[in-house]
Amino acid sequence: MSFAELSARFLANGTVRPYHVNRLKHLLPYFEGTAIGRISKGAVREVPKSSGTRRTTSGRPQVNRDVAALRRLLYWAVEQNLLAGNPLTRVKMERERRVSVRS
Repeated sequence: MSFAELSARFLANGTVRPYHVNRLKHLLPYFEGTAIGRISKGAVREVPKSSGTRRTTSGRPQVNRDVAALRRLLYWAVEQNLLAGNPLTRVKMERERRVSVRS
């Protein structure tokens, strides 16, 4: 099964939040034809390198949100018995800078 097919099933049948839809739109061009069994930690780490805007410090939260949405999608695939295990279980998130809010 391809990533595009899994995404369509997840959006139709899964517990989808609005940010899942937004993040999957960003991930779909990169993983569209990839089989879900071939998604690995290395492939996920290459996603930020494919877009120059995500390599900056301000892009780290966006990278983390992409990883979180992809991880959720793969957990759903495991729950539906479409995948044996989630390869992104132990992917570490990028360290984000704390932003102070001034009032």
